[in-house]
Amino acid sequence: MKKILSMMLLMLMLVGNVNAEVGGTITRSIKPMPIAICEMPRVSLRELAEEKGYTVKWDNETKSVVLNSENDEIIVNVVKDEDAIILNGRVTVSSNFFYKKAEEKIELPVVIGEIKEYKDGRFLIENYPGGIILGVNKDTEFVDITKDELKNGVRVKVSYGPMVTKSIPAQSGIKRIERVLDKPIKEGEVTEVEENKLVIGTYPDAIVFNILEETIIVNPNGEVVKFEDIKIGASIYVEHSNVMTMSLPPITNAYKIIVK
Repeated sequence: MKKILSMMLLMLMLVGNVNAEVGGTITRSIKPMPIAICEMPRVSLRELAEEKGYTVKWDNETKSVVLNSENDEIIVNVVKDEDAIILNGRVTVSSNFFYKKAEEKIELPVVIGEIKEYKDGRFLIENYPGGIILGVNKDTEFVDITKDELKNGVRVKVSYGPMVTKSIPAQSGIKRIERVLDKPIKEGEVTEVEENKLVIGTYPDAIVFNILEETIIVNPNGEVVKFEDIKIGASIYVEHSNVMTMSLPPITNAYKIIVK
């Protein structure tokens, strides 16, 4: 689609006056407005990559170009990557291809807070020195939330940048935004311990917690505690999922456990 659109724009630039004909009668002459196409020069991906010390291989199964250097690997899928266009049998990319790839790997700053002053995809987060106005754009990634669900009072975690204005409040574009849910908490004594499960409390107030690979288990000093070291009678604090089964006792996933 992007290639067809580029060709159409180019044809509009080359065509002079166009006669519009309706029912065999020429109604008027239309002169298209000049269109400027601002695009980075295109270069051979192989040549550009080899200049920068990458080896270049073609993966026919995934229709991808695989670039490898001593400390890096880049996979360019010619079907999905909008920057990759095949011209005259060669995979070409924009001349700033590696700059854009490096930008993608930058660890972007993150801010967490409540949306305020929302309007047309832009909002204020006060949990930032002087506040920051963040704006949704075409490249924004949404996680557990949609643009239509953005509104005042919703708590979100936002990755933004890399460009940030020096104004007060600062302004930047949103790379990734996700809804932040306050995790429910349960405190009490362990009454049962099974394989990858433990129980707090007794019927009818007991809750069964699944212990996942990603469950964090620590002591109050933040030092890692092994699950097998948690014994019946231990006093623990559990951050867990909002989702529970309707069984008795209910079952849910533990995200973080602090063994007191």
